[in-house]
Amino acid sequence: MAGHCHASESRLETITLDRSQLPSDIALGDQVSLEMRSSLGMRAVLLTMVVPTLLIIAVTILLSYLEVGTLAQILIALGVAAAYMLLLWLLRDRFERTFTFTVRKK
Repeated sequence: MAGHCHASESRLETITLDRSQLPSDIALGDQVSLEMRSSLGMRAVLLTMVVPTLLIIAVTILLSYLEVGTLAQILIALGVAAAYMLLLWLLRDRFERTFTFTVRKK
C-alpha cells in the first residue's frame, strides 16, 4: 500500500511502542515506516465512513416514512451517527489490538 502514497500524504508522527514490538535492527531516533494490511484499512473505512453514512440514510428514510419533520430527521440522524462514533471511541482499546502495524526501517 505504501507504493500508492504520495509525498503530500506523508507526515511525521510520534508514536510510542514497546521495545519488544520492534525489529532488532531499529534504534531510537531511526526513521521508520508503518505498514498495515490493506484489509484492515478497508475495515477502518467501512467502520468510520460507510456505516455512519448508511445509518444516517436509514434513519432519515425511517423517520420520513413516519412523517417526522425535516429538522427533527436531521437532528435525530446526526444524533444516531454521533452515538455510533461514541461507541467506536469507547471500543478504541479493542480496535488498537485489531489494527496492528508493522514497523520497517527506511
